[in-house]
Formats: sequence, C-alpha cells, structure tokens
Amino acid sequence: MDQLLALQSSPSYRRLFDEFAKGVGALLRAMDLSVIPLMKIEGWKQVSSQLLREHVELKHQLGELLTTRLDTPAYTAALNTMALKLRRQQRIGVEQLFPW
Repeated sequence: MDQLLALQSSPSYRRLFDEFAKGVGALLRAMDLSVIPLMKIEGWKQVSSQLLREHVELKHQLGELLTTRLDTPAYTAALNTMALKLRRQQRIGVEQLFPW
C-alpha cells in the first residue's frame, strides 16, 4: 500500500493499481467464501461485529476507489482512506481470528 501511495504520479501507476485492486478483490472474495461461512458455522463465537463491519466498509471503499477519477483530490483521499481501512481490517482480523 505504501508503494502504491508513493507511485501515484508514476506512468506505471495504473498497472500497479490494477494489480492492487485484483489482490484486494481476491482477499474480500476469500473472506466471503471461507472465513465468514466458517464463523457462521461456529455460531459467531468470539467474533465482534466490528470485524464484519470493517469487511463491508473495505468493500465499499474499494468501490469508491475504482469509480473515482485518478487525477482528482477525491482519488487521493479515497486511496488514503483505503490504506487506513486495509491496515485496520488486518489488525482486527489478526486480533479476533488468531488471538493466540
């Protein structure tokens, strides 16, 4: 994510962003297909709603990022928000899914 933020004005940025978006999309899909169903099977034990809210917010932010023009201040703001949400999702996921 830091590399993506640093290269925002680079000519190769779009290619790097496309790879980033595919990776985030794959992460979100993997959570939808594996992690969330497993939590449901386990009866949502020891998982706060914060983890699920963060997951949904991350999906929303990816949509915002994909639909905002690259050459606008709104895009830079959306990219920074995405970085924060990714870091928060990672921290919360590790704390709640792997507490040992």
